[in-house]
Amino acid sequence: GETVQLRSTVGRGSVFAFSVAKGEIAPSAAAPAGPRAAVPRGLRVLCIDNEPTILRGMRAVLERLGAEVTTASGRDAALACEGRFDLILADYHLDHGDGLGLHEALGSRTDRFVIVTADTSEALVRDAASAGVELVRKPIRPEVLRGLLAGRRTAAMEAAQ
Repeated sequence: GETVQLRSTVGRGSVFAFSVAKGEIAPSAAAPAGPRAAVPRGLRVLCIDNEPTILRGMRAVLERLGAEVTTASGRDAALACEGRFDLILADYHLDHGDGLGLHEALGSRTDRFVIVTADTSEALVRDAASAGVELVRKPIRPEVLRGLLAGRRTAAMEAAQ
């Protein structure tokens, strides 16, 4: 008796809708509320990704968390961004080059550079560690972004994922 709907437009995306009967959660099944990381307001964050939808999503979540967000769609756009950033989040696989190359070019403009990737290769883990760059796996959950803004190191977040 439940319904599933699909709307899809070529080149734009798809929407899936599910309709299910409302249920109740037993008190023992509810997840305990943990402390939320305190996020300083106004942190300057540069997000670099060649996928516009990812940049829009990152901007929306980071701004909701109180960050001032600048986005760049690749190496040239990132190099054109002015000033210093509290945090740089860069996709590893870009159209021209990669996130580690960007760290070499932009690392002096931040104290914290994080590569965002779905790549699980040991070589990337080694190269990032050698460069002093943190890694976060895609997809990034909002609580991971909150932790990054609050200054948590990604090793603990990786274990939690």
